[in-house]
Amino acid sequence: MTESRESYRFESLLRSRIPALEIKEADYRALSKARDSLLGAIDIEDNFDSLIENFFEFEQEHLRIAVRRTVGGAFVHHSIRQDRLVLARRLTNVLATARAFVDQVDRTFKYQFPESREVLQVECHTQYDARFGYRVMEELRHVVTHKGRGLQRLYYPHSSRERGVEVRVIAILSSEDLKPLKLKPTVLDELRRKGPRPIGALLRDYLEGLGAIHARARALSEPSFVEAVEVFRAWIKTGRDRWGKTQPGFGASCRRSSDVVGHGKRREPDFQVVESFLDVCVAARQKTYRLKNLRRVFVSSQQDENDE
Repeated sequence: MTESRESYRFESLLRSRIPALEIKEADYRALSKARDSLLGAIDIEDNFDSLIENFFEFEQEHLRIAVRRTVGGAFVHHSIRQDRLVLARRLTNVLATARAFVDQVDRTFKYQFPESREVLQVECHTQYDARFGYRVMEELRHVVTHKGRGLQRLYYPHSSRERGVEVRVIAILSSEDLKPLKLKPTVLDELRRKGPRPIGALLRDYLEGLGAIHARARALSEPSFVEAVEVFRAWIKTGRDRWGKTQPGFGASCRRSSDVVGHGKRREPDFQVVESFLDVCVAARQKTYRLKNLRRVFVSSQQDENDE
């Protein structure tokens, strides 16, 4: 009958004559927890960055259409329909990544930072209640998901100048467009009272609300993130001291193995401690977003007489 025992090892990813380092179970658990905290943090940052990039593409599509219309091109049904379909696709991408971001944040806090999850949920509800654009875009996302009809109307304001004609394109959202699509009565009534609105302005308000949620998530998870970074850095230093301080991009694996006497089998690495991964996580957390500047920068988000 064979005997088995659980062991924990810290091993260099590169071949080395120096054997693996036997570590305690508590050290293995601390590294595993740190790795999970870092993964949760980078998932939040990646999803938020994808959201912002999709919004940039939505805005850039307005500029592309405006330039083409300014230079030339007939305003005929099929070309206007094509403009609407392209913008609708860009809008769908923004709304889908917005939902992915909110879901990812909630899931991360559920498993990694459960003590702060309720605080974050309160922040989400606060942004929903405080921002008209947030409420409309959340409802519009449901419409786009289930009906595929989120963007119905385009407006092409233009002006004559000494150098020629300048054309803009603005996607408009009206209660009449959404009435048959079964939005929440309260949101539909709000939209009816305020009148047709530029989708860009509503989307900007939505992003500012999501940005507040992102900032709150960062603040709530910061103590755990800092602790995880310190744990990783400490073990990276331990590995460099043991296997060579000049090794570029240090990496090691943590194994939890059941060594069977007489067979010598062992499991694959449970996870890795890689310096480049830590650098990516730290850099992602340091990235800043000045979302209030969206009010001034982008064409479709600029305020006009119908905005506000």
